[in-house]
Amino acid sequence: MSNRKTIVILIIFLFFIFLVSCDTSDSLNKKDKDEVVIDEEEIMIDYELTVDASDGVKINSEIFGVNNDWKQITNASFSNFVNTLESINISLIRYPGGWESEYYDWDTNTTPDWNSKPNVAGASVETLKNNVSNYS
Repeated sequence: MSNRKTIVILIIFLFFIFLVSCDTSDSLNKKDKDEVVIDEEEIMIDYELTVDASDGVKINSEIFGVNNDWKQITNASFSNFVNTLESINISLIRYPGGWESEYYDWDTNTTPDWNSKPNVAGASVETLKNNVSNYS
């Protein structure tokens, strides 16, 4: 047997051992088959995944919040945004929130290294502080 074929068979064998040793009790409730082809031979692998959705945990309302979409919520529209949040009892705001947070410069309220930076900057930290009375 060639070295290449031996290695391929060994890898598949190890993969099979891995699959067999996995605990499927917390997996995705799905039956399916995968096909593995070795030198024109097909090997069918069965697997089953299940999910137990009855083991849920209630989210603490004090930590359930929203992202501020910095790119779309400007200084001018921020008070409307806050009023909407207060009307649905949200007290946690992740600022600047969303994709922008990776690029946000706190000193300048800009996203200088972001390819999708907006023409008009989003709401500033100062606007956030001035418009929110009960926030985390």
